[in-house]
Amino acid sequence: MLIAVLHYIPGLAEARDITARLLAAVPPGSFMTISHAGSDLFPHEIASFEKNLNEHLPGDRHVARPREDVSQFFDGTTLLAPGVVPVSEWRPATADEAAVPTTLWGGVGRK
Repeated sequence: MLIAVLHYIPGLAEARDITARLLAAVPPGSFMTISHAGSDLFPHEIASFEKNLNEHLPGDRHVARPREDVSQFFDGTTLLAPGVVPVSEWRPATADEAAVPTTLWGGVGRK
């Protein structure tokens, strides 16, 4: 489970390497769950949020990424439906839950 973790790994290649190493270490049939800040969900708000957040972080920077990049973290898995979507749309119990605005992409893949 990489819930709100990978957006603290600034380099996309490094973040992809981490997910690949984790997948290599687990048996077939294992699941990988990821949520990640989305730069393309609310672009203006996210840019402002990240600038403010990064001014106060002591170490690495927070990096929101577009859906396309987040989807690449699932390479080597089969995405479960509905795929990489805003987390509020990932199997919501009600239409009201699905309509909740979110800044996170989320998905689950099966190795």
